[in-house]
Amino acid sequence: GKAKKVDALDLPVLVERYSTIALIAFIVVAVSGIARTVVALDLAEVVIAGPADLFDGVFLDAATRALHDRTLEGVFADVPIRLSDQRDIVVRGAVVTVLAAQLGVS
Repeated sequence: GKAKKVDALDLPVLVERYSTIALIAFIVVAVSGIARTVVALDLAEVVIAGPADLFDGVFLDAATRALHDRTLEGVFADVPIRLSDQRDIVVRGAVVTVLAAQLGVS
């Protein structure tokens, strides 16, 4: 049969299919971009949307370390990186985008 197409961000499938190496690679790539984004946008907080079992713990620790290691000492030390409290925040963001684009509602 046909192999199931895997979305690059479908972490449970990646981990199941390719082992923990896929998860480690994702963490490395994802956290490397966090510092640049925080600095460029001068963010006061970073909120990660996704399942807690994948993003809590190791991912948040690595993201926090990457932010501190890749920015001037002390400048962004107080920027918290946390998981979203809302499980459907990505869907809500997509709905707002559609409403704004299609209906002119924001």
